[in-house]
Amino acid sequence: MADHPPPPLLDSPPQGAEDPDINTRLTRVEVVVQDVIGRMDRMQAVMDNGFAEIRTDHRQLRVGFDELRRETTAALESQRKDMLAALEAQRKDMTSALDAQRKEMTAALDSQRREVSAAIDVQRKEVTAAIDKIRDDNLSAMRLTFTTMAGILLALLGKVLNIY
Repeated sequence: MADHPPPPLLDSPPQGAEDPDINTRLTRVEVVVQDVIGRMDRMQAVMDNGFAEIRTDHRQLRVGFDELRRETTAALESQRKDMLAALEAQRKDMTSALDAQRKEMTAALDSQRREVSAAIDVQRKEVTAAIDKIRDDNLSAMRLTFTTMAGILLALLGKVLNIY
């Protein structure tokens, strides 16, 4: 627009309606209006071209964003699948390790239970044998005591009855 000359300026309005220069002035106004219309048409064309470029750029951006969205979604889905696979592998490893430890603990507890049961059985047999020995020892002593008491009672009975 800088390469176009500015529109010509209009003179001050005439004093009366019968001014002889009115046709000249109207011609000048028509020239100025034609110049303004031409400039506005060129400006409209430039703006239309600019809007068309903006729409084209916007479409290209939308296509680029759609492609980026698809790539990002695919990458995220791939990472999600990888993480799920890794978590599943860790879960299987942990489950296997826990199962192995549980089996070891169960075997160790069963072994200790058998050892304790065997020790209790041995002690039970020892205690039973000791009780039987004490009973046998006391039985002998009780027989001796009974025999002695029976003899004493017989002797007393014989003395009371004057058998002796």
